[in-house]
Formats: sequence, C-alpha cells, structure tokens
Amino acid sequence: MIRIIDAIARCSNVHLKVSEFGLKDQPWDYESNRGIVADALAIFGVERCMFATNFPVAGLRIGYDDLVRATRRMVAHL
Repeated sequence: MIRIIDAIARCSNVHLKVSEFGLKDQPWDYESNRGIVADALAIFGVERCMFATNFPVAGLRIGYDDLVRATRRMVAHL
C-alpha cells in the first residue's frame, strides 16, 4: 500500500517545508524529531526540502536558538 506522502513525492514539482515537528501536548524531543527530518529527506531528497522555524508557535515547545542548533545537528552529515 502506498502512503500519501510517497505519492505526493513522486510529483517532481512538489517541495516540502520541514517545520514544527513537535507533537501536540508533548515536549519537544530531539530523537523523535530527528526521525521525522530523516524521513522527510529520504522521501523528498535534500534538494526538495526546506527548513522553516514556524515561530512564534514553535516557541511554545523549544527556543529559537535551540531549534536552529538541533536542526543543524540533524543535517550535519549532509
């Protein structure tokens, strides 16, 4: 069974904004969010993903500088 995200990723003109990874009513967690980012990059490819902070809403779970540092760490291998 094909996932909707995989079907969407087959459209070469579609790009993905990677932001606000946190889950409702849960604290921001690096490992959980790292998995989301890794999946997004694997599905769409680095060239079709862009990062956004989603502030000020994301500020309810993580500080701006911490989010940028965490995301930088998630993609450091690239």
